[in-house]
Amino acid sequence: RRPPRSTQSRSSAASDVYKRQSTQSTWGSLIKVLSKTINNMSNVAHLLNETKETSSFDSRFDNYNLGGLTPLSLDVLQDQEKRFKQKEKEYKSEIESLREEIRSLKQNQDRIEASRDELIIQVADLRSLVQRVSQEGDYLLEKAKAKNRGFEKQIEALDCSLRVSQESSQHFDRMAEYWKRYLC
Repeated sequence: RRPPRSTQSRSSAASDVYKRQSTQSTWGSLIKVLSKTINNMSNVAHLLNETKETSSFDSRFDNYNLGGLTPLSLDVLQDQEKRFKQKEKEYKSEIESLREEIRSLKQNQDRIEASRDELIIQVADLRSLVQRVSQEGDYLLEKAKAKNRGFEKQIEALDCSLRVSQESSQHFDRMAEYWKRYLC
């Protein structure tokens, strides 16, 4: 089978699915062949056990019509059975290690998600704190502006008083000169 033509990139998701399907079908057909071979080998082993129990080894093979199996081919089949069993153990071990790795990854994922949730809560707390500080800062700024306006009004009043007192002082100075001239 070919991957769908809707995607141009070989690294696309569709291509990955296609690759997985071909790998899975290969493994599936390999497992079928292995299981048939193991079944055949177990039948042969069963026959071997029966022939050991009886003394007529050659006649048993004729009765079961094994199609020309010789002791050499039986040894080869037994070797294959041993190799298949060894491969099966290896695969089971690999599957168990992959399961353990998946468990470990899930635990890591759970820890990361918990950490992410904690960080989200901390960010929300920081946002509310910043908002409160901003509101408090705005309040203090308005209060300071109001105080400054009050000071500006006081300064204006003091400036006005100063002008009046300067004018009064000048008026009194002129009066004092006038009286000095008039009296002297």
